[in-house]
Amino acid sequence: MELPHEALALPPVRILEPTHLAAILASLPHGLKAPGNVKQKGLPSSGMRGGTSMGSNGAEAAAWNAALSIDVVELRVHGVSGTPAPSVLNDTSPRQVAGDQAGRVWRRSSPVQDPGSTQLRDVEAFHWGAFTKLTVLRFLWLILIPFTLMNLASFALLIEEQDAAPTRTGWGHFSDAFALRVIRLLGLAMTLQLVATTCYIGWQTGFVPWTWATGVRLLAGGALPAVLVLALWWLGRASYDQDPAGGAVAWTTERGAIFDRGFWSGSSACPRRLEQHVLAGLALVGIVGLTGTRPQWAAATGVQALYWLLLSASVGLLTLAIGRTLTDYDETKVAFDGQTQPESLWAKMERYCVVLAVALVIAVLILIWHSGDQPPSGGAAGQPAAAVSATASEVSVTVIACVLVGLLALLAVVSIFQRADSVGRRMREGTSTEPVPGAFRPYWSGMGATVLALVAVGLASGMSAAAFRWAQGTQSPLSAAAVVFRVGTICWGVVTALALAAALPVVALLRNHKRAAALWLAAEAVLGVAIWLDRNDFATPNWLDLAYVVALVAGVRAAKLTFTTDPQLAPHLEAGLGLSSAAPASPEVRRGRAQVRGQLAWAETRRYYHRVLGLAAAAAAGCVSWQAAVALQQLSQWGQLLPAGQDGRVALPQPSVGGVDLLSMPERFGSWVVALLATGVGALALMLWRKPGRGTTVAIVFDLLSLWPRVGHPLCPPPYGGRAVLGVATRASQLANTRTPGDEASSGGRPVGHGYRAVVVSGHSQGSLICVAAVAVLARAARAGNAADRSEWMSSGPAQATLGRVALLTYGSQLQFIYARLFPGYLGFHVLRGEFQDSLRGRWKNLHRWTDPMGGPVLAWPCDNDTWTGRRGPTPATQSWAWMLQRGEVAPGEHAKKGKNLDVRPVPQLELPWATGPDVQLQDPLTLSDSAYYPRLPARRHSDYWHDPYFGAVVWTLADAATAAGGPDINGDPTTTQEVQQRQAHI
Repeated sequence: MELPHEALALPPVRILEPTHLAAILASLPHGLKAPGNVKQKGLPSSGMRGGTSMGSNGAEAAAWNAALSIDVVELRVHGVSGTPAPSVLNDTSPRQVAGDQAGRVWRRSSPVQDPGSTQLRDVEAFHWGAFTKLTVLRFLWLILIPFTLMNLASFALLIEEQDAAPTRTGWGHFSDAFALRVIRLLGLAMTLQLVATTCYIGWQTGFVPWTWATGVRLLAGGALPAVLVLALWWLGRASYDQDPAGGAVAWTTERGAIFDRGFWSGSSACPRRLEQHVLAGLALVGIVGLTGTRPQWAAATGVQALYWLLLSASVGLLTLAIGRTLTDYDETKVAFDGQTQPESLWAKMERYCVVLAVALVIAVLILIWHSGDQPPSGGAAGQPAAAVSATASEVSVTVIACVLVGLLALLAVVSIFQRADSVGRRMREGTSTEPVPGAFRPYWSGMGATVLALVAVGLASGMSAAAFRWAQGTQSPLSAAAVVFRVGTICWGVVTALALAAALPVVALLRNHKRAAALWLAAEAVLGVAIWLDRNDFATPNWLDLAYVVALVAGVRAAKLTFTTDPQLAPHLEAGLGLSSAAPASPEVRRGRAQVRGQLAWAETRRYYHRVLGLAAAAAAGCVSWQAAVALQQLSQWGQLLPAGQDGRVALPQPSVGGVDLLSMPERFGSWVVALLATGVGALALMLWRKPGRGTTVAIVFDLLSLWPRVGHPLCPPPYGGRAVLGVATRASQLANTRTPGDEASSGGRPVGHGYRAVVVSGHSQGSLICVAAVAVLARAARAGNAADRSEWMSSGPAQATLGRVALLTYGSQLQFIYARLFPGYLGFHVLRGEFQDSLRGRWKNLHRWTDPMGGPVLAWPCDNDTWTGRRGPTPATQSWAWMLQRGEVAPGEHAKKGKNLDVRPVPQLELPWATGPDVQLQDPLTLSDSAYYPRLPARRHSDYWHDPYFGAVVWTLADAATAAGGPDINGDPTTTQEVQQRQAHI
């Protein structure tokens, strides 16, 4: 008797405890009863482990044992944007079986049976989207996105991670520590820039109405930056309600690593660094408030003494905060649970200093309120008062602009030294025996930290200028504003205009059409010159009309090269997708071919995304350098008293051509851009408050930036990466070590090796990084874990059992073309290869589609006349490949093979997938013409990998490999493929 698939939809249970029998019986389809020898009260009397035997009701027993013999489970992890669990599991009614309200584990209501297969597997999904669910509060974090970029810069340094006992000495160790200190100082300077800008807005603009009484206006203007600092403190202390899975542990590495469980638990130094930023911000408010008021202190000796006491205390607290920022904390000695700050003498002192700084700012505000003396501002337009050359808030923003550029230059110098030393060369190029393939080599020759820091500082400076211009009013004149704000407003106009002009050339560069990019630039240059020369006589025909024709022809040619050039395809890919133009086809199929070719061309731009970031860094470098130059000039002119009515500010040059001021236009345009930006931010916040689900794009940005722990800057969104990584690792251990709560009793309360035969952890997009890190954590716990670890699932015993049964599947992944190249010290080639060879022993496969613009190969790369070091990244035209192998094997240089290393059967009207070692190329779309087996749908690109007909086959290939590897088992269960097959045959 052959039962339908619905008859097998039973919960996976290993040992039948009385509490579980009722649930199993309730889930049986109508009319199907348990075998006669199964007792509903107590354990079965049969000698078989499943509790059934082939008695009189043989068919029913077969169905019962089929459910109990499901020994493979797939644990899926979604990517950014928080894909709902029903979509991930392709099930309308999944149920939560583990986790908490944020990191939730969902299970399908029935096992999965793949097309053309009789095997069943359970499928679960770890859903971490609730950690980053966008709210108005989290939207506020995006306003502080420059701080998050600076935090990312600390992970882009060329620092090769070692274990707790560092092996690097001398210059290498010094340069690593020095580079991190420079990034932390940059972060502190950015925080102070925000505070100084707020001081300027409160005391130097009309944001606080000038009609208010002098003392009240001074008090309100000073309260604005003080409240901002305290709000940042409150935001920085935000964390998740849930502790990391398994609890917090101390770091086992000096700088952190993906296998370091403590690293994902969080930084124990983060609360102290947050207090340092708060301390420095409050101290700066006190300094600016005291030096800016300049009351008649000499009139009363006691008041004068109080003034100098408060000023000395403010300067001392600022110096203390800067000095403590340069201090390195030993993360290997203290565990951090995300809530409780580790107690030490310095920790208590810093907390008391913050309280002292709050009291100091309150005293300063009360003092300037009673003084009644107005800081030099002169009126609503911000004109300086008589006999004064500079204001305290203006000096602060000017000095900080110079400091930021100096620290950026210092970081660039240190990064150059890092890339030139032995460790930097090994991370960039590898060694003569183990070179790093070109597809994995760091972006910008290892200068990624400098690029990210440039973008962060440029964005922070621009946002400061935008905030000032918005508070001042975009219609107010800029002549009396601080010079850095004037330059910042002009930069907004210039950069926005350049971005609009460079949009089409950048698109051409992303599609790697350099000739088209050059044509676009030439066409725009000719058009711009012609319009400029013809501006006074545009309506009259003249010889300049030929220039318009030349620009039009060049633009048409550039557009044709950019948007209509078909991508080159390998022969097997062209044949598999049915894109050969020689084959006869209907008009509908020809349109489908053209659409797929266009999608393939757009997807190829993933290899050049870093060019956009590089252009942004170049623009930021130009803007902050200009600000620093005029700031230095301004500082050199301050210090002397000026007669009444004279201005001590630097006059920006007024270049003009043909009587047209070249700076006035971008200044006005920049003001408009700032106004539109402020309006857009307000509208987006209102939309998210009313309909939180609308902010998908913003949520994706939040997901991408808030993965890493807060190391470089404490004022970042609470990192979700640690919760997700440890949650996936814990669930994998639970699945490998136990199936029901009753199993714990059978193993003395320590479930070890008594779960599924194979646990396939599969991650999509950002989830692939989470899964790799989870496997790395398990591998480290298995090799060096403490058996007495208080974590029930992450101690050495369960971790060893899990590592022997786990396999990894990634798809739509950015591990190769983004993460390995941007964060080489944490996810570089040597790290990924170590996980493939040592942790998983080859039980890792990656799926990709050539139509996917956000995912690509991970474990394979092209080799052109050189097996290892192919310089170019993988493309649809790549024919000769190399890939990761297990230790001792020789790296090949071969063409893609149909169905290679895949134990799969062909499905109807669909060829076997092409594979390059452990990397599998899926066909997308499945069909271009009408089919009896598949819907004729557009290419899925980055979505729905689990709907591919061969997805399940790859899962089973990995499951068989994990089963063959075998894990320790304390209950006499079969651990080899042969034993499993014998058991299934007996059933």
